[in-house]
Amino acid sequence: MCEGDTAGPDRSKAGPVEIRLIQREEDLLAMEAEWNRLVAASGRDLPFLRHEWFASWWRAFGAAARPCVAAEFRGSELAGLAPLLRRGMVLRGVPVRGVTFLANQDSPRCEVIVEPGREAAAGPLVRAALERARWDVLLLENVAADWPGLSALTRALAGLGRGLLVRPGLSSPYLRFRGPDDSAESRLSSKARKTLRNIRNRVRRLGGVARELDGPDVIERIEPVMRASWKFREGKTPANRADRWAFFRDLTPRARALGWLRVWGLFLQGRPAAFEYHLAHGGVETALLADYDAGLARVSPGACLDAEILGELPGRGITEYDMAGSADPYKLKWRPAIREHRRILVFNRTAAGRFLHLVETVLVPRLRPLLDRAARARRGGDRG
Repeated sequence: MCEGDTAGPDRSKAGPVEIRLIQREEDLLAMEAEWNRLVAASGRDLPFLRHEWFASWWRAFGAAARPCVAAEFRGSELAGLAPLLRRGMVLRGVPVRGVTFLANQDSPRCEVIVEPGREAAAGPLVRAALERARWDVLLLENVAADWPGLSALTRALAGLGRGLLVRPGLSSPYLRFRGPDDSAESRLSSKARKTLRNIRNRVRRLGGVARELDGPDVIERIEPVMRASWKFREGKTPANRADRWAFFRDLTPRARALGWLRVWGLFLQGRPAAFEYHLAHGGVETALLADYDAGLARVSPGACLDAEILGELPGRGITEYDMAGSADPYKLKWRPAIREHRRILVFNRTAAGRFLHLVETVLVPRLRPLLDRAARARRGGDRG
């Protein structure tokens, strides 16, 4: 049992209930067995909700933060978790004391973890964390719009502080497969299928081979492609940042030991040209990283590898392929469904919280039409 601050017990028909606040790293890291039992019971058993993910995430990104995990116990049984932290952050140029999920750009999504049918517990868990923290802004990013607890959570947060805002988050494409014989390519337009045939022909002429990669050094084997990509030049890969690289180096052996890891590579005459880094669990495969060597862009190695992977997934028992991230054109050509996400903000009645509430609810709406017109004018100038 992890130690932490304890709210007064609430006696109910189910027995004594208490919410404990986990604020020490050692207590957070000691919760693996009970955390994962709850995730498995929640019906949303995804790798990025399991303890192994959060433990790797905390070790990489938690240096400037403090755990603020609200855990509901019913007797000795863990029944709910709000995986939160406290940290300083900057919003709209204003330094604030924030409460957020243990999540960032490498997290496909995050949510409060509760047993099925107990989604109403999500709000009290988050409120319990806020009641015992000094905070200006609560920011919960990329909460899936299809999460059953979303409505209950927003209702519970609506009366806090200066107000609640629920904004659009990521629009993430995903594909569902009906069985092992389902074909992703059948969803392509005739023009896209022709383009893919041409790409495959170019790759074959260069001796292209796509295969799954394994081994304890798999993360190091994809690093050269990452560093040769256009994303690296723009500072957008894990290899550009020590903390992001530390996260994937810590996560990879854990995911490999658990059987989640799927790393795919495309090689041209033995030279690594593209890779994708996925996690697969419970019939759902999620894409976390993908890159290609920018010097080989004319060959389209990334597009070729993507098609080869999609051809493999149904036969491996995958029923959903979560492309994660944004609805980029290269994903949309597969005609996927879209999973919408929400960005939840609550502003406390502190000076910083009041000011940011004013910015978000008054200044930004007034300035947005001007900014949109300026952007359109720039685009028109570029065309001229």
